[in-house]
Amino acid sequence: MSFSHAYAAVIREAEENNLGKPFAEKLLKYMKAKGHLSLLSQVLRLTARASKKGITTVTVAKKNDTDKYKAGISAALKSLSADTHHVVIEDERMVGGYTVRAKGKLIDNSFRSALVSLYRSIARF
Repeated sequence: MSFSHAYAAVIREAEENNLGKPFAEKLLKYMKAKGHLSLLSQVLRLTARASKKGITTVTVAKKNDTDKYKAGISAALKSLSADTHHVVIEDERMVGGYTVRAKGKLIDNSFRSALVSLYRSIARF
């Protein structure tokens, strides 16, 4: 388990126990003392992802990609048996394509994952 995941787990547990602002201040002070403040953005991303676990999300590179990939997104939602209500998230790191996350499952049709797969297959030879 990485430090980021460990911090995220601690934050989730603190939320469940309603520890609030004093705990958050102590955690930040601890992270600073250990030199782990650079992990903060990743920790926050992990906690946000965990809090949205019951929510169906569609991630695209640009807002207009939802129209461009409408048929693929609909098929992915249907294959995951997800409801038609979903949250669209823009993430410019994707380059293009889309991902659909629902009920703990992920369908990744992003250019980024295709490029990584291509690189890995080429690098093996």
